[in-house]
Formats: sequence, structure tokens, C-alpha cells
Amino acid sequence: MYFLRQLLFFIIIVYLLSIGGFCSADPQYCLNQKYAVQGNSLKPLINPNQNIEIIRGYYDIHDVKRGDIVAYKHIAYKEPIIKIVKALPGDRFKLKKNSQGRVSILINDNICLNSENKSYSMNPNKIKMLALHEKQYDGLIPEDVYLVLGNAARGSFDSSEFGLIPKRDIIGKVNPVE
Repeated sequence: MYFLRQLLFFIIIVYLLSIGGFCSADPQYCLNQKYAVQGNSLKPLINPNQNIEIIRGYYDIHDVKRGDIVAYKHIAYKEPIIKIVKALPGDRFKLKKNSQGRVSILINDNICLNSENKSYSMNPNKIKMLALHEKQYDGLIPEDVYLVLGNAARGSFDSSEFGLIPKRDIIGKVNPVE
């Protein structure tokens, strides 16, 4: 009898979580949260004021993949920041000055491109943290750490400025909502 009560309790909790039943009490426990995007760093993939859904805990049971759009917490912001995963643990990355005096990012010896097939071309003064990580990790992305970028070829507030991010700071997967 005790086992059946525990099983029923477990089934109810799983059901409530699956429908977002705990959201009204505290939004951080919602599995799916909707937000209106504030910035334009992912344009044209995700536009300003476009609605997105964050699937919290998605990466607790799924692998983070290159190209995933993720939400993560950054100490400087109350709301989640959304960016694109460009490099995974075990990938090699390198910063290379280009002909315009800006810096391109190479991942596994290939120039990193945004969704519009444009090479990222960063201001050398804004990539100091990423340059530090390149030296610190000898250009190899460590386990449970990721390089995330916006879609703006000239850079945005992303790994180019604040460096690599740990998996524990990834809140969930982002899906655009029509």
C-alpha cells in the first residue's frame, strides 16, 4: 500500500511538472517559460520582441549540441541570456587576427560563421576574456564548458566578451514561438 501511494505521488508530481503546474508558485521551477526577446544579437534567427520558450532542464537529460540556442544565467543580468552554441567540449578554438585588424574565431581549424554565412569579426579589445581562456586551456574547450555566440558578425555580449560558459549555467533550450 505504501508503495502504491508513493507511486501515485510520483505520477502526480511528474504530471504537474509536465504541464507547468508549479509555475504560479515560482517561475524558476517551470519547465517551459515564455519570454519576449529584448535584444537583437540573434537577429534574423530570433528578432527583438519575438516570443521564445525556454525548456528548463532540457540539458539535464539531453546533450548540448552545436547550433543549439540556449538560455543561460549570467551574473550581470536578472533575465536569461540566449545565444548559439558554437563549440563543444573537446573542440579546438583559436583567435586569429584578420586583414581588417579584427579577430576571427576558428573552431576545429574552420572559420566560425553565423547563420548568414558571415565570419565573426570581433574587436580585439572586446575579446580579452576569450583570449585568456584560449591561453589557459591551450585552445581546447574543457569538459562541461561551451563557447556561445550571438548571430551578429561583429560580436555581441557573448563568449567573445565574457569567455566560455559552464554547463551548470545553462538553464535550458530555446525554441522560437510563432
